[in-house]
Amino acid sequence: MTSNPKGPDAEAARHERVRALLNEYPNLRRVLITDHDADPDAIIVTVGVRGYEPSEVKNPRESYDGGRLRALLDRFSADQEILEAQS
Repeated sequence: MTSNPKGPDAEAARHERVRALLNEYPNLRRVLITDHDADPDAIIVTVGVRGYEPSEVKNPRESYDGGRLRALLDRFSADQEILEAQS
């Protein structure tokens, strides 16, 4: 898989990466990846939940707070391990 594709293939590549990580780590229920390079004005967060299609949130770069995102995930997933990766 390419490290950071651009253009229309970028979203598909992020979704494929999430699927691959869920397959690689069968004990995980959720995977989160962030893409800091796809959009100069935003951080794209791709979330994968086992059994569902991946989805994305485009966060304005100036207000993105990875620490707050992690705290939110920890709060609602206290009993589950989460894999975080940057694309």
